[in-house]
Amino acid sequence: MKYDIREKEYKFAEAHLSDCRHILDIACGTGTFIERFPYKSKGVDINPENVEYCRRKGLSAEVSDALDLDLCETGEFDGVHCSHLIQVFTPDQMVTCLKEISRVLKPGGILVLTTLSDFKNFYQHPENLRPYPLDAILRLFGDRAGATSPMWAGLPKFKLIKVQTRKQPLVYFRSTASPFFMRLFFRLNKIQRILGLMNPFKTDAYTAVFQKQEQ
Repeated sequence: MKYDIREKEYKFAEAHLSDCRHILDIACGTGTFIERFPYKSKGVDINPENVEYCRRKGLSAEVSDALDLDLCETGEFDGVHCSHLIQVFTPDQMVTCLKEISRVLKPGGILVLTTLSDFKNFYQHPENLRPYPLDAILRLFGDRAGATSPMWAGLPKFKLIKVQTRKQPLVYFRSTASPFFMRLFFRLNKIQRILGLMNPFKTDAYTAVFQKQEQ
């Protein structure tokens, strides 16, 4: 049963970046997003194997750290896509990443940011360090009235345009009792997603569209 949990996120991001002329995909992985815009996208990834895989597919990709986009010029892009990355960062690293995104993005440019939210099974992914709920990002960007983040200077200014959330299955099945039940419950959760049987009050992840503002 084929089902890609990120396809809806990619389509949402694609719709909001389609008018951009030069797009950067940060932590591009194997190029599943940049191949949607192969002639106007560039991917960066810290893993050389991912970059080589992208290049074999004819995609533009470079080895680069999201915390230091040294291969990218200031204001080089009018669109940035960053999917499922910031949750592996400490708060200081996450802020550094957002500052680098702001640096390479033109004023008025679009940032599409996807990350896991604060939910019960967040730490089942071994690489995850901490969740960043949307409200935390909005406070960093100064998009919450009266909210400030005095710990970090020079924070970028972004305006929230639109949000899409990934809901949890109506009944979330989980077990570590045996490999059989793990596989069974994984399939049951997958079937619920395919059928649209989702809990409207519980969110696994969100995709937020921002527009860069003048500092």
